[in-house]
Formats: sequence, structure tokens, C-alpha cells
Amino acid sequence: MSAGLSHNSALCLREDHEGFLWIGTRDGLNKFDGEKFEIFKHQFFDSTSLINNHINCLFETKEKELWIGTANGLCVYSSQTNGPWKMATRLTQLKTTALTIKKRLWD
Repeated sequence: MSAGLSHNSALCLREDHEGFLWIGTRDGLNKFDGEKFEIFKHQFFDSTSLINNHINCLFETKEKELWIGTANGLCVYSSQTNGPWKMATRLTQLKTTALTIKKRLWD
């Protein structure tokens, strides 16, 4: 998949406030700008990378942060700084999520 998605199985999709399409797969998070993909993956020795490559769900907050539910927990991405990834909390096997106005997370 050198010119496309990091994996052939898309698990979730989200269009952000800037019009980028985010695609969560079993092997990384993909950002599509309409022409090319940028792929984000866990890097073992990089604490600012994703905490896991299996992306289960995506949500954008009103503060324009992208919340990424992975198989090992939740990460937060800020487009204003193009990262770094922050681990919001450790939630194991996060399958689906809903975020309320008060930022309450439902699994």
C-alpha cells in the first residue's frame, strides 16, 4: 500500500474542521488531503507517537482536537501544532466512543 492507506481495512472515518479526511485502520491512522496520504503509526521509542496502530474510533472536539481511540487507549492530536500525540487516558480495548459536551467519554 505504498501510495495509499496503511492497511486495506478502514475501521473508522472522520472529516475534520479543515476538510482533511482521517481514516483509522488496523495498522495506523491515515490523513488524506485530497491528493495524498500522510500515515501516522506507533513508534516504539517515540513517546509522542500513537500508542497503538489499531484505530477503533475518531472524534473531533469543539476545541479542534482529534480524539483517537486505539486498542491500547485514547490519544489526542492537535492540528494547531501538528501533534504531538498526547495520551488522554488509558482505556483498554476502546471499541466505540461518544463524547458529551462536558467531555465525558462513553465506551
